[in-house]
Amino acid sequence: MAKDFKITYSALNADLTQVHLEFEETISQLRKNLGYDVPSVIGGKEILSGKTNHKFNPSLTTELIAKYHLLSEAELNEAFVISTKAQKKWGLTPWQERVAITQKAASIMRERRMKVASIMTLEVGKNRMESLGDAEEAADLLSYYATQMELANGFIQPLAKLQPNEDTKDVLRPYGVFSVIAPFNFPMALGAGMTAAVLLGGNSAILKPSDDAPGSAYEIYLAFRDAGLPEGVLQVVWQWTRIRRMDDQTPTLQWSRIHWK
Repeated sequence: MAKDFKITYSALNADLTQVHLEFEETISQLRKNLGYDVPSVIGGKEILSGKTNHKFNPSLTTELIAKYHLLSEAELNEAFVISTKAQKKWGLTPWQERVAITQKAASIMRERRMKVASIMTLEVGKNRMESLGDAEEAADLLSYYATQMELANGFIQPLAKLQPNEDTKDVLRPYGVFSVIAPFNFPMALGAGMTAAVLLGGNSAILKPSDDAPGSAYEIYLAFRDAGLPEGVLQVVWQWTRIRRMDDQTPTLQWSRIHWK
């Protein structure tokens, strides 16, 4: 079965007959539902705002891939408030549990690699080998970072003693809320990798994907959601430019000019 075959960027000499058959079947099924809606996600709730940007196939510019739903400034501020609250509890979650959820999310990504790769091919024009490699790499990055966390014992390291009665250690502590701005060229690998690093450290993440790859980013969210990540720890939003904080630490945004379609 192709699902047992690991795709890498250098797997060109392998027999990929079954891989190609499964990819063709998956992308054909996906094409039956083009023009689908991709929600923003706040606090575990999928937001279909009705204000959408349209994503077209760069290789077939008349083919509408998806409509992704944008948030108002008030909704974006709400996302930061929810993320701040969710991070407090997530930051107290034992690192072993954070590792387990991340490893499970990696397994889910591998199971869904054909769908994810097909979405990337349609959204950003990657050939199938690049798309499949990107999907595999995304899962590998999650597993790698989680394994590093385990090998470092949660990054709790004893330090040298100057006196026998000293007990000193270096402890990795969460920072807070991180904004993850993912690019279009490796939408799964780079988006998932940055997100996983944030979450493993006990932080919460607000993922703002590339406008060219909304479906790919949504798959990152679904993998973590289905792996058991608590609501509000990872959110997906479109679209803002840069973030600022007021003196009272109220999360606010500078809203970008966008053309509603």
